[in-house]
Amino acid sequence: MASAISPASGAAFAPRIIWHFGFQKTGTTAVQWLLRKNRVLLGEKIALFPRGRWTAALREAAAVFLRTRSEADKTAFQDEVRKIVNTVRDSGHSCAIVSDENVLGLKLRDETGDIFTHARTMLPVVEDAAAPAICEFHFNTRDPEAWLKSAHNQEVKQLRCRQDFDEWCNGVALPVDWSALHDTLSGLTQGAVVFRDMNADRAAGRPSGAALLETAGVGPELLAQLKTPGAQNESLSDAALAFMLDINRSPLKRRQIGAVRDVVVKNMGLFK
Repeated sequence: MASAISPASGAAFAPRIIWHFGFQKTGTTAVQWLLRKNRVLLGEKIALFPRGRWTAALREAAAVFLRTRSEADKTAFQDEVRKIVNTVRDSGHSCAIVSDENVLGLKLRDETGDIFTHARTMLPVVEDAAAPAICEFHFNTRDPEAWLKSAHNQEVKQLRCRQDFDEWCNGVALPVDWSALHDTLSGLTQGAVVFRDMNADRAAGRPSGAALLETAGVGPELLAQLKTPGAQNESLSDAALAFMLDINRSPLKRRQIGAVRDVVVKNMGLFK
């Protein structure tokens, strides 16, 4: 059955789309806060689609496609890509940033595979659907060990992971070689693939996401006007992590565990 969404190739011009797909636990939440809170201010310059209601349909369609790998679900996902491209085109913007790391999954590895494999699958699929838009794929990276520990912490906090770090890490079995991954992804697309150290902006005294916005054409005067976030999606402290592991292993129901987690996150200083 043919797609119901008109192809982006019908566009009067080809916008530039920066797809910011993660990686998760590399400061993406802070970047998305920056985009969300400054959407009006930046709106005259670029179109913004930070994770949330602006990317929900894209994210949900991606999850279905990654689970089934069917042609029908691939088409449905590509339809969501085309909707975004057409929205950008119709708005008259020449550039957009779409930021949602969960397009590649909620975990580093689940029953559908790992996020690096998902990236290899999704980038060509997105680029094909977005044509003739000019696609770029941007990712944040960080020290591999710190990244894995932060990802484990997040799964304990949000996804009821019951495993300690070593056991979890053995199960994830995800060797991290950013340079090799960059080369692999670059070979799969016509557009640029950009890996950026998550700490680079802050090391330069700027908010996370400043370099991404500069890439999209935002100049220093506009950057200086942005509302900037404080800490976002902080990891559990060691003591809070140990406590949440005990809670996750308990017979408490999901809603009860969520309520406990919320209290823990709001009172991290009590766990020492």
